[in-house]
Amino acid sequence: MKHLRSIVFVVIVAILFVALRYIATAEQAKQTTTTETQSSETVDGTDASNAETEIYYTYKSEEALKEDYKVNHLPFGNINKANFIASANNIIHNYNGKVLTKTAEESGDTVYYDPESNSIVFVTQDGYIRTCFKPDGRQAYFQAQ
Repeated sequence: MKHLRSIVFVVIVAILFVALRYIATAEQAKQTTTTETQSSETVDGTDASNAETEIYYTYKSEEALKEDYKVNHLPFGNINKANFIASANNIIHNYNGKVLTKTAEESGDTVYYDPESNSIVFVTQDGYIRTCFKPDGRQAYFQAQ
């Protein structure tokens, strides 16, 4: 009987742990903004460090995501749409400290290029991801925007 109580106790603790982990994960998914210090190097080499609200960028529509994912996700590996969007956000938020940014002359989009991963993200003026891909021309493609 004592052994059975121990097993029941362990099972209850495991269930509580899983439930708390699920709640914490769900809470993180609900949060779309956090405050952090963001640092990025601009094209002219100046430091654009400042404290900003970090925004989690998305596509304007599910259809826009579907089309961009269909065309551009393979070079990022075997990832789903959520991870594709997360990859774009990692580039936008300059987590590795090496992302270059500029404004595209034609569209006015903000362009983020990570030379380390050879990944580029275009964000529209109204704040949506237009596209995310790995350009054939590497950094020269970014410079031409």
